[in-house]
Amino acid sequence: MNEMPKANYAYFKALNNALNDVILLYEQINPDFFIYKDINLKYAVARTVFYQCFDNEFHHFYFGKRNVEEITDVFHQAIASKLANKPINIKQIVYKSQLNLREVFLRPFKKIKNYFFKSTANLKKNVFIYTHENRFVYFLNPIVKLLASYTYLKYGYLDVGKATFDTNQPCLDLEQFVKLAYPSFRKNNFLEKTFKALITQVDLLDATFKYHKPKCLLLVEGFSANDEVASQVSKKYHIPTLCIQQGWDFLSSPSSQNLSFSKMLLWGKAFIDYQQPHNPQTIFCNVGNHLLNNKSSKQKQKKVIFTLQARNVPSAFIDEDIWRDMFDLIIWVATTLRDYQIIVRPHPVHPILQEETIKLGKISNIKISTHLDETLNEALSSALLCVSINSATIFESIGVDTVPLILNFTDMPHYNPDIAAMGLGMEAKNLQDAKEKLLYFCCNPSVQLAFKQKIIQNKKEIFIADGEEAIANILCEINKYL
Repeated sequence: MNEMPKANYAYFKALNNALNDVILLYEQINPDFFIYKDINLKYAVARTVFYQCFDNEFHHFYFGKRNVEEITDVFHQAIASKLANKPINIKQIVYKSQLNLREVFLRPFKKIKNYFFKSTANLKKNVFIYTHENRFVYFLNPIVKLLASYTYLKYGYLDVGKATFDTNQPCLDLEQFVKLAYPSFRKNNFLEKTFKALITQVDLLDATFKYHKPKCLLLVEGFSANDEVASQVSKKYHIPTLCIQQGWDFLSSPSSQNLSFSKMLLWGKAFIDYQQPHNPQTIFCNVGNHLLNNKSSKQKQKKVIFTLQARNVPSAFIDEDIWRDMFDLIIWVATTLRDYQIIVRPHPVHPILQEETIKLGKISNIKISTHLDETLNEALSSALLCVSINSATIFESIGVDTVPLILNFTDMPHYNPDIAAMGLGMEAKNLQDAKEKLLYFCCNPSVQLAFKQKIIQNKKEIFIADGEEAIANILCEINKYL
């Protein structure tokens, strides 16, 4: 059997199922396996391991190309065994919990020291914001600048200091709370050895919320293990958590399953319809996308914009073959439709290679557009067609009446939500299919008009609101907790 690419949909589902089965098995052995300081880290572990398995190319086990014995860590070995349809060695799974004697003896002295040298930070803020990327600070800026009392929290690699400085927003380094963070009296050897970063984050947030309790915690996107840890620690202290949609997990995975936030603020009903079955306990709310502004939509021009996603990112469903097909499509459409301008929009965090930039620069009707040249909203607004693989720009283009063409070059049945079935865009299964659909659209003004009319009639399903109206909706939800 020839090895299939990492982007294979069957492998994606198999890994998801294997991970869930292994976590359930560990809980059956001991219900406290994932508990630390009364905080359940099960889903934070699931998110962490899911991406680790992609990084470590666990698809080789699924296709029978590697031996399970190569994995020394018992937890990951169990997942590899599931993927390879081999039995899990239950005897290897030993839960060890022991008294932390060092902490038992040192805790009284630590408490005395902390009493005299405790943090001097005065955090009487209504809203704490915990996020892990500078770009999320810029994303939130139009919203939080209207809040009377808030601050960003940063620690270690969760460093949003540059963005908060650029936008003149309050930011607190949590380093000063490290000395207040006591480890548990009972050591969970499994978690501390295998998921030390999660334990450290729990200790830090536990200390922070113990001494300084906001009225709510604000998160962005919600798909990282950091978001899940913050949400679970917040629950311990009865702090509500609100998470604002920024991007989209187009295929249900541990990142978007079992969301634990008090409320998830989404763009529109189509996303709730897709997410709710995977998160039956979550409260979802339609608020819209505040970065979109359809009122300023430009006159449509003969432009096709390619919005690029990161290549070779774990679980992104883009391998080198798919990336090359998309790159070839850019060259093909530029040389075939000379009367069209082709806009290439690189991912804001993952730029294209220098040799690719040089190759695109040799074709006169190709223009590379970044956030320094124009906003994404401006770039999408003037184009007739937006071509992407799995970027959230598929939806954002609909918000400005630009038709999306989804390059679904995997064996995944369709993109989610199913834009093509809704009549709001097109979906291509291979390179030839993409060329045919692209030509059909670009060469037929009547087809372009029909799609645009369909989008205008139904885009409220995708975005209930945009711009200032969306900001007002989001602030309304935040203020319910203030």
